Amino acid sequence: MLTPMGKGMTLKEEALWLVEATRYLEEAQGVGEETTALAAARKAEISIEGKIARRAEYLPSASQLLVERRALMRVFKLSIAFALVLFLVLGAFAAGAAFVVKDGHFVNIYWLLSSLLGIHILSLIIWLGGLAFGSGGLLGHLVSDISFSIARRVNSNSIRLAAVRAMMKRYVRGKGGLWLSSALSHGLWGAYLFGAMVAIFALLATQRYVFIWETTILSSQSYEALTHILSALPAQLGILVPGADIVRASEWPLNGDVSPGAHLLWSNFLFAVLLLYGLVPRILLCALSVFLARRYRRRSELDLSRPLYARLVPLLHPVVSKTDIVDEDDEGRVTENVTAQDPDIPVLEAEKTALLGWEIDKPEHGWPPSSFKGLDLGIFDERAQLADKLSQAQSRERLVVVLSATLSPDRGVGAVLSQCIQAMDRNRVFVWMVGAHQVKQKYGDAFMEARLGDWLSTAYQAGVSERHFLVAEWGDRAAQKILGDGQ
Repeated sequence: MLTPMGKGMTLKEEALWLVEATRYLEEAQGVGEETTALAAARKAEISIEGKIARRAEYLPSASQLLVERRALMRVFKLSIAFALVLFLVLGAFAAGAAFVVKDGHFVNIYWLLSSLLGIHILSLIIWLGGLAFGSGGLLGHLVSDISFSIARRVNSNSIRLAAVRAMMKRYVRGKGGLWLSSALSHGLWGAYLFGAMVAIFALLATQRYVFIWETTILSSQSYEALTHILSALPAQLGILVPGADIVRASEWPLNGDVSPGAHLLWSNFLFAVLLLYGLVPRILLCALSVFLARRYRRRSELDLSRPLYARLVPLLHPVVSKTDIVDEDDEGRVTENVTAQDPDIPVLEAEKTALLGWEIDKPEHGWPPSSFKGLDLGIFDERAQLADKLSQAQSRERLVVVLSATLSPDRGVGAVLSQCIQAMDRNRVFVWMVGAHQVKQKYGDAFMEARLGDWLSTAYQAGVSERHFLVAEWGDRAAQKILGDGQ
């Protein structure tokens, strides 16, 4: 069984993938039987994202999707392994082709280095350019696209298609996909350079070569300076490299005074340059890309503004619970009523709370409630006044927007809540629904819950946190906490 998440935790990778795959499947086929799944999700004491993941886990399609995921992961890993071996072999062949021998056993050291490191440097420049445009590693994208495309064609059905689309979203698209493709690209080029180094080692271990350099238009001082620059880091690590005298003596045609040990120093120089300026940077960049890919995947969240998820919010979230309050018509008699769905409503000092009523009737006991000592923004129904009210509310720690459950939510209310979120921020805006008790008395429990579900869906799509959607009547104990009075 999957472990979607607990309070304050993020969804596990497999759970996130399953939710996305389920969404793609339901968008293609429509929503099927979900009664059992919804019941299981409602019981879980977890966030709304976790409830959506729990629902996906209990759907009949979950087992098939997870089987497809394991199959796709095998295809993906095999594709990566095949690509790594291919680039290892390509690197070895490239080294052999670049190992141009002159007059039997003379090898141009700088032609060899430029042949092997030139494509490496060019690919790094292309990768950096890709980052600027958000495309990541081209080779990594190519491997991912080919592997998932093959997997989709091998067993083409709705389950496989949904699984592939979810895999592409999780591993290829977005920030996580950008860095995963970068990691794959760096890994492949690292394999290429490693294969080249292995091939060069095999050649040097079985045959004797003399390294030279030659030029038509450049001076010997240019090669001396270049060798000195490239040798700086290897020399700092204690690697013996050719000095200026050996560089001058190695110019073709040889003048006969080359040191007998020059071939070993040039060999050290060759391997050090390939290792320190080629293979090591690729390994480090690959490790960094893997770290960033995992980080962005861990931080990724469900886009709950999508219609399918927005439909689930009121179905999964317990917007109604019961508590003991004093009935307005009979002071001393305890009754059941609709109240806040979250027993852990945060209590702030009253003077740090701003209260705003939108399209509600003035309470019988007056506005604002007698217990409220914070900033009263009044009751209004004209959006032209909203900007001024919100500028006043910004001086307070939270804004409580009072709405009436006796009305149906519309786009205008959603726009008002969105404007409140933009002016304050998501963590400072609360929605307080009043009038649910009247709806219950007039139409019954089922209608009331459906109405509150509509309001919750509207508030959530506007950006209000589900934990900031509060339902309580005037005079309710929970209302005292909403008004900033925890006594």
